[in-house]
Amino acid sequence: MMRPEGPWDAAAADFDAANPDVMAELVNLARRWRKRGRAVWGVGAAFEVLRWQRAMQTNDANSDFKLNHNYKAWFARELMRRHPDLDGVFRLRGGA
Repeated sequence: MMRPEGPWDAAAADFDAANPDVMAELVNLARRWRKRGRAVWGVGAAFEVLRWQRAMQTNDANSDFKLNHNYKAWFARELMRRHPDLDGVFRLRGGA
């Protein structure tokens, strides 16, 4: 059964294509989480860690890095789809 596409999926996919480093960093965070022996994490927490890391890595106080919270579900599903070793690392709503 195919999951219906959400209203933000196309925008999230476009963002991912233009910013592949974001997915790579999320994968790294999720793998570090699992390596510590933890099973399930919140994608919202991962987004906040990524935002914090980006803020700490730049000297530009006016940095325009934006990570839309509406993309969280898409990134969680896509990360687990692309990386089977991370399947289940994020809990999904609605049986997706």
